[in-house]
Amino acid sequence: MIRWRIPFPRSIAGVWLFAVGAILLVMLGIQILTGIVLAMFYVPTTSLAFDSIIHIMRAVSHGELLRNMHAIGASLFFFACYLHIFRGMYYSVYRRPYVTMWIVSVTLYVLLMITAFLGYSLIWGQKSYWAATVIASFARAIP
Repeated sequence: MIRWRIPFPRSIAGVWLFAVGAILLVMLGIQILTGIVLAMFYVPTTSLAFDSIIHIMRAVSHGELLRNMHAIGASLFFFACYLHIFRGMYYSVYRRPYVTMWIVSVTLYVLLMITAFLGYSLIWGQKSYWAATVIASFARAIP
């Protein structure tokens, strides 16, 4: 077996870590597209919300694939977001002269968590109902 050794400078060995922002952008596009398609079939009433999810999964062409892409994509989006945040913390982006960018990033992260919570509670099933109850009780505990 012949092993080829390609010269690779050590200075760019960690460049893949800087691709996390581009990965986030692609994943956001996928989330938006699958969310729009799912919203076309979703019925936003308390009596029909769960039934519309079942309808999407069983009757809509590739509905189960779209719903799973959207649900699993949200988890992967948060994972990539955490990688992005930890990379920023490693390179001290929270210090001068990047303080404003860090504050905007943390604000976007909080808005992302709120959006994910609202999307999770749209299903209106047992799991999402009790998750919404727990989060609402956390909000009441804040003075």
